[in-house]
Amino acid sequence: MAGPASDTPSDTAALPGGLVAAVRPLDGAAPWVPAWRALGRASLVRNPFYEAGYALAARDAFGAGVRLLLVADDRGLLDLTGRGPEARASYLGHLSGQRRRKLRRARARLEAAGPVTFEILAAPESLGPALDAHVALEAAGWKGQAGTSLAQRPAEIAFLRAALADLSADLSADLGADLGADLGAADGVRIARLRRGDRLLASLILPVTGREAWVLKIANDETRPETAPGVQLVHRLTEAVAGGDWPIDRIDSCAPPDFALGTTFWTARRPIAHLLVEAGRDPLFPVARTLERARERVARARLTIRSGRSAPAAPASPPRRGP
Repeated sequence: MAGPASDTPSDTAALPGGLVAAVRPLDGAAPWVPAWRALGRASLVRNPFYEAGYALAARDAFGAGVRLLLVADDRGLLDLTGRGPEARASYLGHLSGQRRRKLRRARARLEAAGPVTFEILAAPESLGPALDAHVALEAAGWKGQAGTSLAQRPAEIAFLRAALADLSADLSADLGADLGADLGAADGVRIARLRRGDRLLASLILPVTGREAWVLKIANDETRPETAPGVQLVHRLTEAVAGGDWPIDRIDSCAPPDFALGTTFWTARRPIAHLLVEAGRDPLFPVARTLERARERVARARLTIRSGRSAPAAPASPPRRGP
């Protein structure tokens, strides 16, 4: 944050032109937070993970002293920017005949027990119950068995609720400022779902900035993996965006490279970088950096096994165990 120079404590550096660069505690009551929010809304390329609401919500759940390592990646991206209606309609033409047959079989299995509804929830009052249903669905699967689901991590679910509430407030403010605004293109949060009656089959939480959405969380019913509800949800979502039912241009998978969620249906790739920043001199920092690199190698190996590369594996399936 930069502002008029008044004093120069140890965490403040003077800059040319009478400005200062300052490091400050993350405090929602700080006077510069409104400027941070305005900066996020006015940025050329918006990213909800760098904006005030997300960072403030993360403070209590994850604490201070962030350490980030610079590692280049590519991840799956749905990008329809500049494509006309005809090009959008043919976007999924890259899927092979074998892949299409697998998708049709899985869909028939899923719908054998009754009609399946695809929906994208946008109204702020519907997001709370939809988030509760998402958390319950995740807890019923392998993450719940492993003790890593959101339902078993109160601090993380409190963070997620606060972040989504902040984004939803942005949506309400946008609509309040312009009652004629297109709900589909407004900032905020969407939850895309597949359900059969009252039973939730798959759920995607998607923060939205302008004409871009971001995959924050995905959960799916794991009781019948052959129906692949998570994969089918991403397929239906892609069809909806390509067909103009949801007027956005891009969806960032926020997934590791080569993960089936981001690469089965979405042909574009977004280069990204992770930053590991040392907060002060810490003798354990080299150890943490080595462990982070090892963790990433193990994670990539597991994702290669889980996604299978050639088949649309369910994104939330449990890791395979050895014999």
